[in-house]
Amino acid sequence: MSQKSEVVEHQISVEDEWNFSKEEERNLRTLEEDLPDMTKPKIRRVTHILRNNESLKRFFEPNFVAIGPLHHSKHPDSRLYKAEKAKLKLAAMFVEGSGTTKEALYHKIKEELTSLKACYGSKEIETWNDYQLAFIFLVDGCALLRFIDCAANDKLTDLVFKTDLLTFAKLDLFLLENQLPYQLLQLLISSCSSTRVKELNKSIEDFISKNVVSLAGRQKQEQNTTEAQESQQQNPASADFQQPQEQQPAHLLALLREKMIFEVKSAERPAETFQRFLEAYIFRERKPRHYGHSFRNIKELKERGIRLRMSKTSSIKDVSFSRAILNFCFASLNVPPITVDDSTGPKFMNLIAFEMSYDFENKFEVTSYISFLDYLIDREEDVRELSDSGVLQNELGSDKDVADLFNTISKNLVPDPEAYSEVKLAIQEHCNCALATYVVQLYYTYFSSPWSFLAFVGAILGLFFQAIQSYYKVYGKESATN
Repeated sequence: MSQKSEVVEHQISVEDEWNFSKEEERNLRTLEEDLPDMTKPKIRRVTHILRNNESLKRFFEPNFVAIGPLHHSKHPDSRLYKAEKAKLKLAAMFVEGSGTTKEALYHKIKEELTSLKACYGSKEIETWNDYQLAFIFLVDGCALLRFIDCAANDKLTDLVFKTDLLTFAKLDLFLLENQLPYQLLQLLISSCSSTRVKELNKSIEDFISKNVVSLAGRQKQEQNTTEAQESQQQNPASADFQQPQEQQPAHLLALLREKMIFEVKSAERPAETFQRFLEAYIFRERKPRHYGHSFRNIKELKERGIRLRMSKTSSIKDVSFSRAILNFCFASLNVPPITVDDSTGPKFMNLIAFEMSYDFENKFEVTSYISFLDYLIDREEDVRELSDSGVLQNELGSDKDVADLFNTISKNLVPDPEAYSEVKLAIQEHCNCALATYVVQLYYTYFSSPWSFLAFVGAILGLFFQAIQSYYKVYGKESATN
C-alpha cells in the first residue's frame, strides 16, 4: 500500500507541476505500460507480421478448444463454445482425484491472481474482471492438467471424447495464444496430495517428451523416465523439489522449446580428433573464409559427396559436418531426426511466433533451425533423401506435402546469422573443392551401382583386349617374319 500511495503522490505532484490534461496524462502513461519486462515473456497475441500472412494464419487459430482468456468465448454460436462443457467435465475429474476441493483451489488462485495477471499483456485480459479470470484459470488449468495426465499415460480413452476431437485438442495445446502460465499449473499441482504432485509433474515431463518434434526425442522418453525414477529413488527429496518461479518456463510452449534446444556435449573420440586435425591442417580452405553459401538442396549436396546422417541427439542444435577419415572426397552432414505430422506446422510456427515476442530475449534457435532445413529441402526428392537416410519420418502424407510445408513456414524468417555458420562454411568449402567433386562424379557414374560398375569393368576389359589384339597384329607379324 505504501508503494502505491508513493506512486500516486508522485503522479499528483507531476500533474500539478506540468498542468497536463487527462488525455495527455493517459498518453504519457502508455510509455510505462509498453515498457517490456525481459525477465519472462508475457502471454500475448501473435505478432501481426505472422498473423496477417494468409498462408500462415491457420497455424495460430484454435480448432477445438480455447485455453486461457485470449480465445475464451461466452457466445453459444462460437465454434469454440462447444468445448466449454468438455472443459468443465475434465476440471471436475481433476478435482475429484486431486485430494483437495474446488473451493480450496479457487481460493489459492484468487490469492495469486495479481501475479497470474502479470503473466499476460495488459491489453489481452482487459475485457475480463477478476472473478471471471479466476474462474477461467480454475476450469482451464484443471482441465489442462487432467488432459495432460491422461495423454501422458495413454489413457485418453478414459475421457470419453471422440478421437477426432482429441486430435484437435492436442493440436490446440501448443498454440501461443492458447497458453496458461506455468505458474498457474504449478499452483494447482502443489495444492494436490503429495502422491499426485509427483504423478502430475512426471505427466507433464512425459507429455512434453512425446510432443518433441523429433523421433529420437520420443524414442528416448522411456530411457529418460527410467533415469528419473532411479534418481528419485536415490534422492527422494528431489521428487518434491519445486522449481523457483523465476526459473520456471513461461508456459508449456516455452517448456517444449527448452526440450528442443538443449546444449549438446559429447566426448570426442580419438578418430574424431585425428579427423579434426586433417580438416584443420591438410584440407583447410586457402581462400578467405565467408558465411555465404551456394548449395540449394540435398540433391546438390549428394552430388558433391555429402551424405546425410542422423545425429545422436534430438537437440536442434546438434547439427554437424564431418569429412570421411582419409577420404577428403566424401563427407557427412549430421542432422537431428524429425517426425513430420499434422502437428509439426502449428508447433514450429507458434515456437517461431514465441521467439518473435518483443519481450522475449533469445537467439532465435527454432527460427534458425527452420531456415536451415529450408536450405536443404527444396523439392520432394529432398524429402525422399531425408527419409532414406533415417533423418525424417513422414507421417504427414506425400513427400511433396512435406516439402510444401517447410517451404511455406520458412518464408520471410530472420534467423540468427551465426546459427550453424560453421556447418554452412564447412559445406561450402567442401563444395568448392574441384578435385573432390570430380572424384565423386566419377564414383556416381561408374561405381554407384553394380550395373554401372560391371559396365565400367566391361569397358576396361574391352580396351585391354583391344590393346592386346593390336599388339599381336603389329608385333606378331614381325616375329613371324623373323
